[in-house]
Amino acid sequence: LTITLTLGDPVAGSAPRIGATVSSGPPAPMVVPSAPPEEEGLVVDPDWSTREGYDRSFLEVDVPLPKLSTEMKEVTAVVPEEYRVGGDKYVLAYHHFSLAMNKKRRFAWYSAANIDGARRPTLPKRSDDKWAIDPRIDDVDAPEIQCGEELYATAKTDRGHLTRYLDVAWGTKRQALAALADTFHFSNACLQLSAFNQGKDRWQGIEQYLLENKARKEKRRMSVMTGPLFKRTDPVYRNKYMDYSVRIPLAFWKVCALVRADGTLSATAFLLSQDDVSDLPGFD
Repeated sequence: LTITLTLGDPVAGSAPRIGATVSSGPPAPMVVPSAPPEEEGLVVDPDWSTREGYDRSFLEVDVPLPKLSTEMKEVTAVVPEEYRVGGDKYVLAYHHFSLAMNKKRRFAWYSAANIDGARRPTLPKRSDDKWAIDPRIDDVDAPEIQCGEELYATAKTDRGHLTRYLDVAWGTKRQALAALADTFHFSNACLQLSAFNQGKDRWQGIEQYLLENKARKEKRRMSVMTGPLFKRTDPVYRNKYMDYSVRIPLAFWKVCALVRADGTLSATAFLLSQDDVSDLPGFD
């Protein structure tokens, strides 16, 4: 039992103030306000000037971005000058990756990423993906360069990441979350058959092999470039939610570059088909 008496100074014409509190058990501990928890959600960094994009010297050897031909540049989205990194008007920079948009096909020519397998912070579980239109190119170079949510609204189709979201999730936790958020722009997506995108023996199998079995396991760095294989014969697709038609690629390529433990260089290329996507309703 604890009894505390408090005596106040007397005021002229009044009796002394006497206060008493009675409590049982030990005094309550002092409560110290804790720091607010670190942001866990994926929030797109509103300051576009912070994007450094793909680093061609990431492996300490020069691994440049793919080159666009003169013909390809004629149908490539031009990045406004204030958003350019390195002076290339066709390269759209994000946190840890860059891409170039084919505005005629409405998908990226390529998406190139740096992967650091040694700096992998703990991240929240993926849930409720929220995709966004990159505002730097649409409504500037031409309206509606990117396909939006309507393209992916039917069953058995996925918003297939070109640069995988987990590939760029490295650095500090804040840096990893910022890079994760950047991968959820429609500029970094292409329609893929769900069975192709999520198949362990298909596209996801390659992605998991490169990150989980190589970069993360061996704590090594990689530079990975990915893109659709565009052909003039790609089938035309339009679902009931779309007011336009678009040709869907039937194959995707991926190139992985790394430096081996003995200092020698290695580059491996993959090409995978999703011909069966054309069996879905909506294809000509």
